Parts: sequence; structure tokens; C-alpha cells
Amino acid sequence: MTKFQIRQQAEEILRNRSEDSTSLSLLDTQHLLHELQVHQIELEMQNDELRKKNEEYLTLHKKYVELYDFAPSGYCTLDQKGQILKANLTFAKQLGVERNYLINTLFYHYLVKEERDLLYLHLKKLFQTEVQTNCEIRLVKQNGCQFHAHLESIIVRNSVDNISVIYTSIMDITEQKQTEQALQASEAKYRSLVDNLNVGIFRSSVAGKILSVNRALVRMLGFDSAEELMQLPAILRYATHREELLAKLREQGEVKKFEVEVLRKDGSAFFASMSSILKYDEEGNPLFMDGVIEDITKRRQIEAELAEERATLAKKVEKRTAELSQANAELARAARLKNEFFANMSHELRTPLNTILSMSELLSDGIYGEVNAEQLKAAVYIEDGGHHLLSLITDILDLSKIEAGKMELHPENIIIENVCHASMQMVKQIAMKKQVSVLFASNGDVKTIFADERAIKQILVNLLNNAVKFTPRKGKVALELQGDKINRMANINVIDTGIGIEEHELDKLFKPFVQIDSSLNRQHEGTGLGLALVYKLAKLHGGSVQVKSKIGKGSTFTVSLPWQDNEKIPSRSDNDYVTIKKDIKVRNKGAIVLMAEDNEANIVSVQSGLKAYGYNVIVTRDGIEAIERAKEIKPAIILMDIQMPGMDGLEAIKQIRADEQLAKIPIIALTALAMPGDQKCCLDAGANVYLSKPANIKRLVGEIETLLA
Repeated sequence: MTKFQIRQQAEEILRNRSEDSTSLSLLDTQHLLHELQVHQIELEMQNDELRKKNEEYLTLHKKYVELYDFAPSGYCTLDQKGQILKANLTFAKQLGVERNYLINTLFYHYLVKEERDLLYLHLKKLFQTEVQTNCEIRLVKQNGCQFHAHLESIIVRNSVDNISVIYTSIMDITEQKQTEQALQASEAKYRSLVDNLNVGIFRSSVAGKILSVNRALVRMLGFDSAEELMQLPAILRYATHREELLAKLREQGEVKKFEVEVLRKDGSAFFASMSSILKYDEEGNPLFMDGVIEDITKRRQIEAELAEERATLAKKVEKRTAELSQANAELARAARLKNEFFANMSHELRTPLNTILSMSELLSDGIYGEVNAEQLKAAVYIEDGGHHLLSLITDILDLSKIEAGKMELHPENIIIENVCHASMQMVKQIAMKKQVSVLFASNGDVKTIFADERAIKQILVNLLNNAVKFTPRKGKVALELQGDKINRMANINVIDTGIGIEEHELDKLFKPFVQIDSSLNRQHEGTGLGLALVYKLAKLHGGSVQVKSKIGKGSTFTVSLPWQDNEKIPSRSDNDYVTIKKDIKVRNKGAIVLMAEDNEANIVSVQSGLKAYGYNVIVTRDGIEAIERAKEIKPAIILMDIQMPGMDGLEAIKQIRADEQLAKIPIIALTALAMPGDQKCCLDAGANVYLSKPANIKRLVGEIETLLA
């Protein structure tokens, strides 16, 4: 019995009993009340369950609303006319409007005008098929911006009144569209690049069926279209060495720059370089083959032309090499002839000069008897002229050595102030004649430099000679020594109060055989070699030479040489140029001196000089005679000329050294040979001392006494 029926029965019993109060017994009343209580409890339990169901419903409805409003896609409900009946927050956000603004507006208004027909077709299809319908369409936001959307719509009909509503989801696919467009553009660009390459590209199946080709390969093989080419059974069908290429491809999986001959559509052939690679699936099975074909016909033609050109060039090079070899031989011969010419000139000039200087020295020393003042003056003039001529010859020979690259420096730590004083001493006589004062000054910074002492003296003597020569009488010449601590250079200044030099002439100063005043009526003597030699010797030391000059005021030449601190101070400073003027004590008077010399004038001068010092001089005139006389008389010392008729001096020295009885006799090579390497040749042959002519008698006596000691 339902609660409703129980309630009706109770109400009817109560009405009847109210009419007849005696008819309702106590038991009946109690029974009725019990049933009412039971049913009341049941009603309360049912009410509690109804409340719970309602709360669950509200919770589910809230979740549904949240899911609906905040779904990733927009949702809306449309009527049959396309009017928006309901919309979620996501759709409102997509359009950039408030949700309330959308209600009762036409969906049509939010579409791009050009695509409104798409919505019409979409809805038409939906009503015709009544199945889920999709389309892509562009919508417009409130701010005017557009976005791509994917629509999915279904139609739902009300069974009561048959009124239809449309449920539509709107997914924003703008990023997806942009990605697709970028991919399409990239693919188009890639395809364009591939199609416009100068090489053909293809993909084929493992069996050889062509799957794809680029336009370059279509053009290369002479086909009208890619489709026509792809109808071929295999791309390699018309290539030579096909089996070899396939075998390598199967073995290695890749082949690079395999040269083949390929046939075109018309049957003509061309050379191609083919590179191929097999592509495999995850299980290692071959899927397809990618390849590149390059037409190398022109390259082969160029290579053939280059090979021919190389062969031609090789012949030209061979011919040119032969010509250069001949030219080098001629140059070597010319250089040898030049050296021989300088050697002969040196010998021919020094030989008579030796006589002049030796005789003038003997006359000045009174070897031939007393001389009066006029005769002494004449002898001094002869000696001065001879030394001047010797300095010119030395400059020429030294310059030739430098030009030939045979100038050898012998650097050592030298006391530079001593070298400066010695150089001044050598120009003192000419300065005194012109009444030119020569002064020296130093700031004391530079003590020693690492240099060739002879070369530095040669530099300073040349500069001082020029300074004295171009300075008028009673003028002044200064030699200054200064240390440049910043640049680590020793600067030696030669300053004169002479005639000066025109500025446009300064660049000619250091060129050999060039003189500023080269006219026939020039006032000053010289060969134009001195400054060229100064420049080259300074460069050989890693230094430099600068000049400043003013017409009528004078000139300043500055020689800059490398300077290092804390150098070991040498114990002495030799002077190779200054003639030995002190008296020599001869301890070996009567000693036999064997002299090998073929020039009579030299024989007379040297023999007279040595006899004056008490030596017994025996003369021979060639090498053979010198060896024979040496064996006979066993001399105390031998003076050996080098250039002699018959056997020359070098061979004679070697034979003397080879003879046990003569091997220990001291030998002085006294020769006019003064070219590069002459001293070494003489010493290597066995000479103890090398002296170049003209030799000073006192110097010669000093060497003899040293050797005999």
C-alpha cells in the first residue's frame, strides 16, 4: 500500500468515527497511529534521499557548466535561423566579447564576409543529412583580427514540438594553419631549390622503379616531363657499369661520385658522376634508394684541356728551365769573372803600392841614409798619397764583398770610446793641415757595444774624413757619442761646419759611385764609395745612418748601432789601421828570412827594410825555387807571395807543410790578394799569418819577431 493510499484510509476512518465516536476502538486507534508513524518515518527517509539526489544533481550541473564554459573549444547552441541561443565563455573569449553580448545574435555576423557562404553550405548539409558536419572557416574578433576555426555541428530535434537546435563546437586552428602554411612554403622552397639545381636528383624503389625526380634530371635526360621519365622501368637501365654500381651499393649501402656514361632519351650519351645511398627501415630492410646525377661532360673536357695545357706548360717550363740554367751559368761565370777581375785589380794595384809605401817608409826612417827636410817632406807626401790610394782600394774591395754577400763580420764587445779616439787619430794629420779642430764628446752612457771593431773604425774614419774634407780652414768637426736608452741604440754623431748639402741631393749620398759634385771642376776628391760603404756596414750591424744638413751651415751624420747593457769590458782595443810607430826591439838579428816574390820592386823594398833591422834575406822568385831553397838553408821564417809564375804560393805552402823537415817553419803569406776568402785560403793552406800588401815594414818586423819568439 502506498503512502497516499494509507493516508486516504486513515482520513476515511477518522471521518466515520467522528460521526460515530463509539465505533473506533482503542485498539484500532493505536494500530492506526502505529501505521501513521511508520509511514511518517518512511516519508522522512524518502525526503532525505531526495535532498541528496538534488545536491548531487546541483554538483554535477555545476561541473557541467564549468566544463562547458571553460572547455578548450568554443561551444554554442543555434536555432534553425543561425541565431545564438547559448554560448560558453571560451567562444566569447575567442571573439573577444562578453558572453551576454552573443546571446540572440546571428552567428553569421562573426564570419569573414568572403566565407559567409561556407556557413550556409555547412548548415544546409547539416539539415539535409542530420549527421555531424565539419568545415573550416575564418571568424572575425571584435577588434577586427581574424582567426581560423574548425566547426563541428550536430542537429537535435525536440520530439514534442519537432523544433531543431544546432550544437556547434568552434576550435581555434590558427597556429595549426600557420604551421601548415610554413610547411607548404618550406616544401615549395625546397622543391624549387631541388628542381633548379644543376644536378639531377631521383628516388627509386629497391627494384629500381623511379618514384620521384627533379626537373634538372628531366632536362638532363631530355624528357618532356617528370611523369614521362618516371615511366621508365629503372633509372640505371641506361647507365654503363650498372652492375658494378649496384654491387657496390648493396655491399656498402652508399656510393660516392661513381662515374658512368648515361643515355639521353634521344640516344645520345654523356658522362655523369653518380652518388647513391640506400635507405633502410627499422628492421634493416632496404626501403628505397636516393641518388644524385651530375653531368661532368664539361668537367671532363676541361680536365682534358688542362692536361693538355699542363703538358704544354711542362714543355715550356722545361725549356725555360734550360734557358734559366744557361742564364744562371752565365751569371755565375760573370760573377766569377767579376771576382777574378777584382782580385787581379787588387793584386795589380797593391803590388806597386806596396813598393811605394815601403820605399817611402824606408826613406822617412833614414834606412838609405840621411835625408834633408825637403826630401823628408817629399817622402811624407808620397806615403800620404799611398795611404789615400790604399783606403780607396780598400773601400772598393769591401763594397764588392758586401754586394757579393761575402762580407764577414767578427763582432765582439768593444770599448766604443777607444774606437772613437783611434778613428780621430787617423784623420788627425789631414785635419791639422787644414787647421780644422776635431773634438770628441760623450754623455758616458755607452761603454761597450757588440760589433766588428774594424768595420766601426771604417765607418767613423770615412765620416770623419768627409767632415774634414768638406769643412773650410779653421772650421770645426765634432764626434759625439750618446746613448738612446728608450730605443737601446748607441748614436754616434759626426758634426761639421762645412759647406752643407742640398736637400734634394740627400737621397744620392749613400749610392755607390755617385758624387754630389761630379763636375769636371769639382773642388773635392773622392770616388763616391765612402758613404755607400758606411751605409752598408751600418745595415750589416742592424743599425742605420741618417743625415741632416743646411747649405753653408754644415752637416750632421748619425750612425745608430744596437746597444746592450752589462757587456763584458774587453781588456784591450786593437787598432788595425794605425801604423806601428814605436821602435821595435829585434831579438833575432841575423835570422835567415826566405822571401818568395816575383816583383822586383817589392823585392827591393822588403829586402832593404828587413836588412835594415838585421835580418839575412834570401830571395826566390817562384814556388818551386822557394821549396828547393827551404830544403837547403832551413830558414828561420818564410815570406810567401801567392801569385807567382810556375807554382803559386798556396801550393808551395802545402808542399812545405807536407815535408816533415820543413813543416814547422813559420810562414807569413805576404800577398796583394785581398778579396773575400783570400785570408782563409792562405791560412787553410798552412800559413801562420796573412798580411795583405802593401804591408808596413814595422808591422812585418813585428809579426816576424812574434813568430820567432
